[in-house]
Amino acid sequence: MTKVTVERKAAIKKTVTELEHICSSLGNEGEMHELAEQLGNNHRTHQQSFMRFVAFYLKKQADKGMNASDLRNEAAQQFAVDVKESGLLERGFPYI
Repeated sequence: MTKVTVERKAAIKKTVTELEHICSSLGNEGEMHELAEQLGNNHRTHQQSFMRFVAFYLKKQADKGMNASDLRNEAAQQFAVDVKESGLLERGFPYI
């Protein structure tokens, strides 16, 4: 695994905070649709990179198992476990 610099870690933490805020404030399906639409309009290389991250995140969450959940995230945690068990996360998203 490549080492992450202190500066990059700080930038990632800031991005995570912003992403948490955005995801928490999506109040309805229309807003989620708009976010998905905007992401889908990105450059195709960026779409691939985003999906690579989503798959990596699901795998990391699934690796924690159901012991990492409570009622607030049980459905999300179970989803990650189910997706990993399906084998879909083994497909990979190549860098092109």
